[in-house]
This record gives sequence, C-alpha cells and structure tokens, in this order.
Amino acid sequence: MKLPIAKTVYAASKQVIDTFSNSTKAAFKSVVLIPFPFPGSLAVGFVTGTIPDSKGKILYRVFVPMAPNPTSGFLILLPEEALQFTEISVEDGIKMVVSGGILAPTQL
Repeated sequence: MKLPIAKTVYAASKQVIDTFSNSTKAAFKSVVLIPFPFPGSLAVGFVTGTIPDSKGKILYRVFVPMAPNPTSGFLILLPEEALQFTEISVEDGIKMVVSGGILAPTQL
C-alpha cells in the first residue's frame, strides 16, 4: 500500500472483488450474448431474472456491465429470442469483463 502504482491497482482490484462477492455471483443466473449497442454486435450480459410485461410476455432482466469497471452498466429487458445463452460460467464471464476481454474462453 506504500507504492503509488501498486496502491492504485490493489485498491481498484479489491473494490471489484468486493463488489462481485459470492452473493453477487449468485444473483447472476447465466451469461448471455445480446445485440448491443446496435444490431449485428454482441455484448456480454448476465441474466438476473425474469419479469412479465403488461401483456404477460416474459422478459429477461439482463445486466450488461461496463468494462473494465463492472460496477456500472445497463439493465436491459429482452425477450428470450433476443438472447444467446452460453456455456460460460458466471465467474468466467466476470473475469472476461473485468479484464476487458483478455481473459476469455477459447470458444463461446
């Protein structure tokens, strides 16, 4: 904590780890890919649950974190057909976002 650069990196890393503690990982159900921010592109998102719209159609609540600071991001409500479910674990999804894509699985 006495070295200026190490102190900054350590403090930021600790904040990210604390934010995504076991309770937060449990809140994320799965890792999905969604068309965001425009059609044809894909963003990594985390399903946090579902909610019915006014017509009774089920929408998925998807949190799309900002890289490399995943404590901010977008909450997007999408129908199931807009989601691409992945086999990526929530932990690996978080690692991918925090690292800016450097730590990514070899295949989606």
